[in-house]
Amino acid sequence: MFKEGNRIIYPLTIDVINQDKWTLEQVEINQEKYLNNLINIWNLDNTANKVYWHNIGHNDDVWWSYLKTNNVITAGFEGKAGDQGEKILTSYRKGDRIIAYASGYGAIGWGIIKEYPTYRLIEPGSAEDIRNGDHMHRLNINWQCVADKIGDAISATDILNNFAIHHPVSTSVRLTDIEKAQLLIQELEDKFKKK
Repeated sequence: MFKEGNRIIYPLTIDVINQDKWTLEQVEINQEKYLNNLINIWNLDNTANKVYWHNIGHNDDVWWSYLKTNNVITAGFEGKAGDQGEKILTSYRKGDRIIAYASGYGAIGWGIIKEYPTYRLIEPGSAEDIRNGDHMHRLNINWQCVADKIGDAISATDILNNFAIHHPVSTSVRLTDIEKAQLLIQELEDKFKKK
């Protein structure tokens, strides 16, 4: 440490891009900016984990059974690397809660991303390709409670009337009111019993 006028200079705190020496105050300001940039880049939200609707894509019991048995959620789109399906599934983070939704039926269970997300794009014609090229994107999920059958769902009308939550209008929709989302999760647990 040495002084330059009224400024204290820490020799190890150098901005390598601009080759500037920083004061302790500058270090603290730049550290905060750096951490905020990392949080934004990697979606590392230090607040409560997020809750999302996730539309399962096909509303039949065979498909739903596959998702439950294999502990996955899926996305369709073009079924290619870098498409919207990959972007959706890789946007989920450890700790995010996912409420499964079947179009025409309603909420059918919920799960949590417990480990660092394990996204994969499956190969066409592989054993996992049970939809013949549709819904090729996969992400592991730990189901917490699930309906046995799609027809057992909590309907979109009941969800709107009881929780003031609208059904998803796309594959993935973030639920911004965490209190209402938690009440819906509790209703799913009460109806379907914890797994």
